[in-house]
Amino acid sequence: MIYRKYLALIAASAALVVNGAALAAPPTKEDIQQLQGHLTTAVVSLHAPANDPNGARQQCTEAQKILRRFDSNNFWTAEIEMCFAQVDDFQKRPSACGHYVSAADNYAKARNDPQSRHIESSLLIIGRSHVRLKCKGAIAGPQLEATGRDPTGKDINELMGITLRMDVAADMDHNAQSSAQICMDALAIAGRFNPTNYVTALLEECLAKLEQARKHKAEACGHYAKVTENYNAMTPTQLGYKNVAYGLEQASKARQKLGCK
Repeated sequence: MIYRKYLALIAASAALVVNGAALAAPPTKEDIQQLQGHLTTAVVSLHAPANDPNGARQQCTEAQKILRRFDSNNFWTAEIEMCFAQVDDFQKRPSACGHYVSAADNYAKARNDPQSRHIESSLLIIGRSHVRLKCKGAIAGPQLEATGRDPTGKDINELMGITLRMDVAADMDHNAQSSAQICMDALAIAGRFNPTNYVTALLEECLAKLEQARKHKAEACGHYAKVTENYNAMTPTQLGYKNVAYGLEQASKARQKLGCK
């Protein structure tokens, strides 16, 4: 199953204790991997074939327990609030609104955290949920204004995170509605900075997968051709070059599977 590649099964480090209280410290890499593993499992549990909101809620709670051992962290607090929000949303509980608002507030505060990621795309998702659920009050929104600068590694990671969501959506979304929204999010995020071959390749890959989901072979093949074209145009000094070989391999396999000319 496609979700399995996202799951992390890492043993937790014990919390340091001084005079009976947890010692304030940032979580280790292993702690973060375990926390992320719980959050990923929660997402998987909410979708078919599991459809297990109670199991998902337990995973959110386990992630929260890990975070409580360490210094306050806006990004991971936002991730956990998002976890509870999606479970409550699934179960049609009014408390989903409160969790979405808290998640948005913490994501906005985490923008300058070098360890944070997918801030703006998460805020896009929260904004749509806030409207759909008719939640009251204002929430923090994404920053989508053009910056006039080249993308940073953090920008690239955000886009890559969005395109990875396409793999999940393609397995579940037979009418391509969610896939289309994911590509719209990617285009909105990419509009913040100057276009590059790597950014264009990621966007074209997203659009190619969308057309695959729609059963539009010719259009999908056209987008995959542009993916290949942009990867081939990259040079070793460009950001994202280390992913070129893998990107070309994946595009080639997709074109073969589709029977592109």
